[in-house]
Amino acid sequence: MGGNRPIAFYVTSAGNTIRGLSITGWRTAIFIDGGAASGNRVLGNWLGFDRLGTPVSGTNFQLVLNNGAHDNIIGTPNLADRNVSGQAVHAIENYGPGVDRNIIQDNLLCMRPNGTQTASCSTGIDHNFGPKASLIGGTGPNERNIIGATGLQGIEFSHGWNPSLSSATGGTLEYQINDHRVIGNWVGFPGSGHYNVNFISGQGNPNGSDNGQAINVYDGSNNNLVEGNYIASRFDGIQFMSANASGNIARGNFIGISPFGEAAPMAWWGYHSRLGAHDEVVEGLRAAARRQRRRAERHQVGEAA
Repeated sequence: MGGNRPIAFYVTSAGNTIRGLSITGWRTAIFIDGGAASGNRVLGNWLGFDRLGTPVSGTNFQLVLNNGAHDNIIGTPNLADRNVSGQAVHAIENYGPGVDRNIIQDNLLCMRPNGTQTASCSTGIDHNFGPKASLIGGTGPNERNIIGATGLQGIEFSHGWNPSLSSATGGTLEYQINDHRVIGNWVGFPGSGHYNVNFISGQGNPNGSDNGQAINVYDGSNNNLVEGNYIASRFDGIQFMSANASGNIARGNFIGISPFGEAAPMAWWGYHSRLGAHDEVVEGLRAAARRQRRRAERHQVGEAA
């Protein structure tokens, strides 16, 4: 499917399934919108790729879960249900209050359907202005998402405040980005899981300060769990940042290590807490040595390989 219009599929109702499509040439491929949009399933689609798996330019956000869309399923552990999304600003965007309890599993993001060639995104999975309690990945077979080359970061939680106000005055619970679970994903790797520098996160950021991480949790994001992920990035692996980011947990992640035990060196810190982030739990961290004679980790609590 293709065209020059803003949205290919606009879903505002419940219980729909979008399956097995190649969607190219639209500014947004799938837009799931509003509080009535629940129980929808997006399964086995190629978003941003033609039927041969070739990236097609023109898409801004491939898949958007918007204001109030909740309890939807994006991919399942059945390999036939795996979505491929790439060649976009955000492969998956979670935006606005009430975007809660959505499940995102077994997707290939920011790479071609063959998993061996890049189709870079700015961010793989992004969260802005209020989403809560999503599950990204999981511990079971084929529940992980695999996120490849990104310019900024693989997964981000940010902007937990009312966009009509400012970050200083708008940090109410409604707009905070809380209680998400990021579990067992491969972030910064090709589909095979082997280290490849062309697939790492944060490739387009010149200094790594606010971007350039595999997983970035900041600016009104609280009580989120980052557990059991394999991480490769240009600068930091996991970052918790800003005084209005609290209670976040990083547990048992493999930073700078591929799922096959290969070193995945990065330029900065494996885990980085800064600018007032507080009340964190960091444990069971495993990290490989970094470049340029620096230590393997900073702000590390728990075990390091």
